[in-house]
Amino acid sequence: MSTILIRQGHIIPTSRAEDDLPTGDILITDGVITAIGPSLAGAAEKADEIIDATGKIVIPGLIDTHRHVWESATRSALPDGSLMDYFNTILFGHGRHFTPDDVHASNLLGAVGAVDSGVTTLLDWSHVSTTPEHADAAITALQAAGLRAVYAHSVPVHPLQEWLTVESVHRHPEDLRRIQKQYFSSGDQLVTLAAGVRGPEFSSYEAAEDDIRFARELGLRITMHAGCSALGARNTVEHLHDKGLLGDDITYIHLNTASDGALKLIADSGGTVSSSPAIEAVMGHGFPVFARLQAVGLAPSLSIDAECSVAGDLFGQMRAAYQQSRMCSFQLEMAGQEDVPFHTTRDALAWGTIEGARALGLDSVTGSLEVGKQGDIVILDLNTLDAAPVNDAVGAVVLNGLPQHVTDVLVAGNIVKRDRWLVCADAQKIVNDGIAARDRVIARAAG
Repeated sequence: MSTILIRQGHIIPTSRAEDDLPTGDILITDGVITAIGPSLAGAAEKADEIIDATGKIVIPGLIDTHRHVWESATRSALPDGSLMDYFNTILFGHGRHFTPDDVHASNLLGAVGAVDSGVTTLLDWSHVSTTPEHADAAITALQAAGLRAVYAHSVPVHPLQEWLTVESVHRHPEDLRRIQKQYFSSGDQLVTLAAGVRGPEFSSYEAAEDDIRFARELGLRITMHAGCSALGARNTVEHLHDKGLLGDDITYIHLNTASDGALKLIADSGGTVSSSPAIEAVMGHGFPVFARLQAVGLAPSLSIDAECSVAGDLFGQMRAAYQQSRMCSFQLEMAGQEDVPFHTTRDALAWGTIEGARALGLDSVTGSLEVGKQGDIVILDLNTLDAAPVNDAVGAVVLNGLPQHVTDVLVAGNIVKRDRWLVCADAQKIVNDGIAARDRVIARAAG
């Protein structure tokens, strides 16, 4: 039996303010949180390792519910592009030139980079399944990264016009069966499986319907893009409702152009939402959806989406979501609407933690610091020139938090980052391999 004691940190365990502990301890036994309190008497003598969090802030691990991790080697490659530019440049231009080795290097770079920035759980929406070997490379990279991950297997990115257009009649690759049997036959593991279903905005209606049925046949959760820019004109949610295919096992990504009626249908079916506020603003997905989500009883989770155009840390997403939500609420208020919701920084922190866990079906495992949950924990030092003094802990995390403030990260009670250093990863080699993968892809594309 192994025990870790986190001592005397400012603990923000859940989304409820009354649960905060300005000074407290957390005891983790065999990966599970076994005690939380102002001072755990006798715990220090029994602990195998002690992490001194005095003057620091302790939060649940951050959760990213939608990232195309294989694109990590394309970071900053499309700084000013639209959604259509993304399709042409990243998916069609770069994606078809990724080999399995490139996918592995890029996935490892993105996943370890996420850990370094405080993300302990990540859904990898992997639409680079050109061959079975591509899928294997993505999965093994996630396993090597040391974080809690959901591998959302999707379709090949090439030929793009055959797989990601409304004319596509191809069904989800049958290789998903092999992947489930080979890698996910055991339920007790950090990396789990989901289905990255295209949905009616990126395939024919019939293919989308069959893909959802296929995922449910295998007992997998579903993650699907919907309400993306003008592509949302397909009325994805309404169509699936008419076919009896909505359910609480589906997470809908973006929803910017989805109708109010579609949002209500999602809420009524128990579905969840993944918002990518930075990408949605940069690429033109549509107006921020936060106030409309709250109107029907939905709360978003947060995601990076594509690092080709935005930074890969969730602090920036929490800030973007908070700022966009407040901006829209003030606009609604000035337009004369009554009872406009004004989201808070605590709401934004919940979107980046417990709401992410709910969207992934992992809220009994992670997303908050509670006895019985896994020890997915991030410790922040905000006593720095750019963030001190801390006057409101939650506000400081959301408004000032940056990856450079993350000192320690635990995943399932395993210390993966300690005193600002990654424990089990050769960071420079991972960076070099990512750069080499980028160079190979660019050379093939040029040829």
